[in-house]
Amino acid sequence: MTHKTTQFIDREGRKIILTRGEVKHSFPLSPIPNDLLNDLLNISFSDEESVNAQKLIEGNMLHKPIVCTRNVSHPFIINVAPKIARITLRDEVIQDRLEELEGKFLSFQGRSYSTTQSERHQLYHELFLTHSEIDPVRFGAVEMYGANTYSNILDDPRVTLCFSWYRPQTEEFLAYHINCIAEIVPPSDPFYKFMRILRTLFSTTFLELGKPEYICAYKLWISETKEKTLTDKTGFTE
Repeated sequence: MTHKTTQFIDREGRKIILTRGEVKHSFPLSPIPNDLLNDLLNISFSDEESVNAQKLIEGNMLHKPIVCTRNVSHPFIINVAPKIARITLRDEVIQDRLEELEGKFLSFQGRSYSTTQSERHQLYHELFLTHSEIDPVRFGAVEMYGANTYSNILDDPRVTLCFSWYRPQTEEFLAYHINCIAEIVPPSDPFYKFMRILRTLFSTTFLELGKPEYICAYKLWISETKEKTLTDKTGFTE
């Protein structure tokens, strides 16, 4: 049975209030871990030549966490799916800048990807120049097909993101387990339009969705983070 759920984000109290039917649940609201946020920003601020910079943004596994959802009616209740997740701007910033952003994105239409590649990277870079405009307590994603992940979130919006990536500067692999509450955002919402642009900004191929639009966007509100980095804990022995 699918339950009607609503979310209320209490930024001052740093809480997520989740209502499911007659029951209210309270979860802490937490920020993106500094290691993860800084590396996501460093990708967009790369000053390498545009071809390499684009590969850093689109090819890096930082943007592609494994999303885990639940379906208790299945023998194995956990569903996993890779998703592209992005840091986002605050809603009021998106509202103010969406028309300009859509105009810049439309200017790429009718030109080949290769001729607009450096402009696309510059647009992405400029989005996150002002740190105070970034929303530090959520990620954004789009739902492309409306299959298992979407059905599971409709029934239970508690999701887990698993980020793992390699940091070449320090030659280490980092990982975070991040528990979130997913909010479904319809196509009419400015946040959906913002995420649609971010999702397609570096797409070089056409994806057959079977429908004219993505199903929805997700605001993935962060509740709990657990570092899962593999470190050598072997000590010295005598």
